[in-house]
Amino acid sequence: MNPRNRKKILVTGGSGFIGSAIVELLVKKGYEVINYSLEPPLVKNKALFIRGDVNDYSPLLYHTRECGGVIHTAAKVDLWGRYNEFYNTNVLGTESVIRVCRENRIPWLVYTSSPSVTFDGSSQKGVKEVDLSYPGKFPGFYPATKALGEKAVLNANSKALRTLALRPHLVWGGGRCRLMENLYKRAAEGSFRFIGNGDNLVDTTYIYNAAWAHWKALEALEEGRIPGGRAYFISQGEPLPVRIIINALLAAGGFEKISRTIHPFLALGLAYLMETAAKITHQPPLLTRFFVKEMSESHWFDISRAREELGYEPQISIDEGLKILAATHHSNSQT
Repeated sequence: MNPRNRKKILVTGGSGFIGSAIVELLVKKGYEVINYSLEPPLVKNKALFIRGDVNDYSPLLYHTRECGGVIHTAAKVDLWGRYNEFYNTNVLGTESVIRVCRENRIPWLVYTSSPSVTFDGSSQKGVKEVDLSYPGKFPGFYPATKALGEKAVLNANSKALRTLALRPHLVWGGGRCRLMENLYKRAAEGSFRFIGNGDNLVDTTYIYNAAWAHWKALEALEEGRIPGGRAYFISQGEPLPVRIIINALLAAGGFEKISRTIHPFLALGLAYLMETAAKITHQPPLLTRFFVKEMSESHWFDISRAREELGYEPQISIDEGLKILAATHHSNSQT
């Protein structure tokens, strides 16, 4: 077996929104990084890009053989789609990553999860990880399969392979951010509505802080400061009314503020009809019940476990992140 390099890290999905930020940060921290992704990165960096699928076991096994750790961000992220598409990537792909870690005797695995793995459609206000369990029924295929992936990772924790899961909430910023792309697309079309009055509090996470949390998690595992097998909520630690943060993100992108609303009951009814039609037409619905619940309920979290055990602290405030985002959009508009 080849000697292991503890400073060599493989990041699955390293060309994605969160993955690319992690890759960039780890490179700056002096790590040798392998970006194992389906697509090349938007911006070239010093990481080694390997085009690969997490379900292709043999190449994944080969490229992790000398690694000192794996960060698994690759996932099927969408509000709609077929269950097997989510399951194949979020569950089977995760199980494949766990297998190669065990076979190559990789000591650390960090899994990018989501707070939606505990979301049953009702409000979550200042809750801790210990306050919540996986719900019996999920509002969508994405949270259902991410929960299965998270459970597999946490159950794999052992003395030989220390694992943990991070749950960054509503990550935003410049780059390949689907949240931002969808928001700006709907704003441009004039189709965006707040579901309810928009006073429900939500946590968000600026992209650099999400990447920082992954580095701190890897560092905590490397230094043996945590036993592993735990999940951690990650956010700014600064919940805001959804209408405030959404309008701030719109302003950063050069869009006018939005005040139009729709009643949650009406939105749920429309979402149900659109989902029913989508099953017939095989075209994604404009509105889903998962999205309605996400937009109309409060969901913010106590991040004290991440602070105390991982040493995580948001490095960039919401205001600072918005300024960076606005500058990025201004720069892009000039080119």
